[in-house]
Amino acid sequence: MFSLTPECPAWEPLVTHQRHAAESPRKPNTRHKGTPHGFPHKARKIKGFLGNTKRPPHMRLWTVHPQYLDVKGLVALWREALLAQAVLRGQTRGYTQHPQLLRFRQQADALAAIGSYLSVVQEEAVRRGYCFDPAKINPARVEVTLAEHEGQLAYEWQHLLGKLEVRDPARYQAYCLLGEIAPHPLFHLVPGPIQAWEKRG
Repeated sequence: MFSLTPECPAWEPLVTHQRHAAESPRKPNTRHKGTPHGFPHKARKIKGFLGNTKRPPHMRLWTVHPQYLDVKGLVALWREALLAQAVLRGQTRGYTQHPQLLRFRQQADALAAIGSYLSVVQEEAVRRGYCFDPAKINPARVEVTLAEHEGQLAYEWQHLLGKLEVRDPARYQAYCLLGEIAPHPLFHLVPGPIQAWEKRG
């Protein structure tokens, strides 16, 4: 568990640009009819990551425990973590340089690390009564937890609150009252700032 207080050096205002994006209407994607990597039917088409683009394509492998995510966030995390697993397996030409993959690539067994990560997401889905197929997860697991900075968790918590303020105001209000938050069980917290690989702005 980690206490979030205004005195924490990583404490930052709510991220607002995500709220603005969430409020903008999106046109339905009528071109994509497949279900790559076991993604839900409405998953958007995967586009390759070009190293010279200004911003990488969206992927968020949360440091926060998946218990805090709303339904939309949990489904997105499952989809994006399965995509990350496919990248680490060398099954896709895109996303290979995505910064969210860095801490998994740094492990001796990256597939075991993402497998451990995905298993917790799947267990949270089952706890809520959803059906996320465990057969899609790499069977190997890591026996140790990964160190992650307290500042990274604090940043992601504020990022999540910004999304929930728009998507789930009741959940947002409840979370604003929390004094401590738990990380994903794959991680243990150590003092430190936001990670350099975190794409902000």
